[in-house]
Amino acid sequence: MDHRDYSYYEANAADISLEDITSSEQNKQIFQQLRDGDLVLNSITLGREGNFYFAGRCELLYVREGDDLGWLGYFIGRSVKLQGLDIRNLPEDEGGEQRIDAFVDGVACNQSIRRICAIENGEYLSTALLRALGTWSQLDELVYSRNNLGPNGCSTLGTLLESGACKLKKLWLLTITLVMME
Repeated sequence: MDHRDYSYYEANAADISLEDITSSEQNKQIFQQLRDGDLVLNSITLGREGNFYFAGRCELLYVREGDDLGWLGYFIGRSVKLQGLDIRNLPEDEGGEQRIDAFVDGVACNQSIRRICAIENGEYLSTALLRALGTWSQLDELVYSRNNLGPNGCSTLGTLLESGACKLKKLWLLTITLVMME
């Protein structure tokens, strides 16, 4: 995959077919709701199929082969209605760092999300989300549970909390698995 950043998605958004960037009808509908500013869509849970433990009203987006995380990040970034984002056990395939970066870069543009919940994600995604924390001035609550958080992620979190860049009202750090380098 060629390098894609936010400007790539912005330049191609008018011409993209949702059928070409999603792997299921359910995911296509969520992309369409995000793109069209659907007033009902206020929370999304995404991750691997079969790994969801949640309560409340939200839309489930399953990350499968063929899903383009960059496009998802772009549409989330442009949403002005989305209030909550749960990222659960998102797969980190080999060489998938660029997909994760494109996703997080897009989401970092969002200014309506008030709550992010990240559960059981890999080290790369966990650290990328923490780096983006400083861009979400509107974020009230971060739930961070059972993520693989290496030394870089711990350092990033500490720096953000000390700097005052994030204005969280609630920070939940639950059973974080630290990955120590030898």
